[in-house]
Amino acid sequence: MAGKWIKSKSYPGVRYRLHPTRKHGVGPDKYLTIFYKLNGRMVQESLGWASKTWTETGPDGKVVKSGWTEKRAAALLAELQENQRVGNGPRTLAEKRELADQVRLAEEAARLEAEEVAQAEEALNVTWGDVWPRYVQHSEANKKPNTVRTEKLFEQHWIRPVITAKTPLRSVSPFHLEKIKARMLKDGKAPRSVEYTLALVRQVYNFCSINGLFHGDNPVTKSRVKAPKFDNRRLRYLSKEEAARLLNRLVEKSMDVHDICLLSLCSGARAGEIFALTWGDVDMDRSILTLRDTKNGETRKAFITAQAADMLRNRRPAVVAPSDLVFPGQGGKQIKAISKTFERTVDEIGLNDGLSDPRDHVVFHTLRHSYASLLVEHGVALFTVKEMLGHKDIRMTARYAHLGESTMLEAAKKLECALGSQTGKGEVIPLRPAMSQ
Repeated sequence: MAGKWIKSKSYPGVRYRLHPTRKHGVGPDKYLTIFYKLNGRMVQESLGWASKTWTETGPDGKVVKSGWTEKRAAALLAELQENQRVGNGPRTLAEKRELADQVRLAEEAARLEAEEVAQAEEALNVTWGDVWPRYVQHSEANKKPNTVRTEKLFEQHWIRPVITAKTPLRSVSPFHLEKIKARMLKDGKAPRSVEYTLALVRQVYNFCSINGLFHGDNPVTKSRVKAPKFDNRRLRYLSKEEAARLLNRLVEKSMDVHDICLLSLCSGARAGEIFALTWGDVDMDRSILTLRDTKNGETRKAFITAQAADMLRNRRPAVVAPSDLVFPGQGGKQIKAISKTFERTVDEIGLNDGLSDPRDHVVFHTLRHSYASLLVEHGVALFTVKEMLGHKDIRMTARYAHLGESTMLEAAKKLECALGSQTGKGEVIPLRPAMSQ
């Protein structure tokens, strides 16, 4: 910086240098410092340019923009010297700035803490109506359309009448959950539906917790409200004769429905897997289907019978693209649900006559059960059936274990024969060790 230090004529201890070119107002810009004695030594500390302004709050509480002047520099110097005299407060400009930084940091911490408290209080007051639309948006982005539609229906019919849009999440208690449960059971809803509804409430709370919308307890997890016990597993499967009757009648009704049912019976594929099947995933030479993005989130291979392979060859158009659907719906779009023709045909041939338990009714999924059941009855190991069905857990396949009892009985008889057979020396292997004398 050019220029010499100039002592202020009006304020002892204040001096400045003039900028050689820059103006501040009508005169040259000034760079101000203060100098004073501290512990027997002269100390000089820089303040800054007169032209550099900053915002501060004045004595009257008003926010003003200020810059350094000789008068302000003298006032600061007087403050520091007074602090030296009384032995209290910052004695240097560096100490004053450090103290100001500490105050600023403390104020910022207090502000952030106050904001956190306010946000926490706001989160505690969030209502079901505040979070449900956001949960639906999350579901639409991450779940299948049918799942989202079911969640909306259950929320509208069973949750919303009890946990209203204005109900704060923190006020939801076991009372609300028990009321939902009682209303559903009184209306004759299946225990599985009750469990599904309570699980939906739990999922909404989990979603809120993960996304910082609510930090209280999850009433479903925290409470002792239990969904009624149930076993909704469908155990009904078709015999060979029943399957033949169904397919023969479907030939008269709809070849598309017939072919879809035949493919499920001969491959164990689910309805959604068949509806999404494209010709590019049909290997005619090896009689293998590639089922993509199945229910458990994985892609698997399905092995089909010669009968199903012949059906697919007859269906295949002369000119077809790999992405074309094997069973296109109207306008070439993917089918969303099995035709009502299936249900009407089942009723016509009396497959559900005299059966009051819904678990015993023939539905489209019964065809997949029939596929698995026939495999087990013909001695196929449960683990192999598990892989062919695409089950992640062998416990899901274990429902068919009783169907292989005859096979296991035959195996036991073979073992009995082996243990009771004569050895080469003409001796019989004892089934129990002889007691020592």
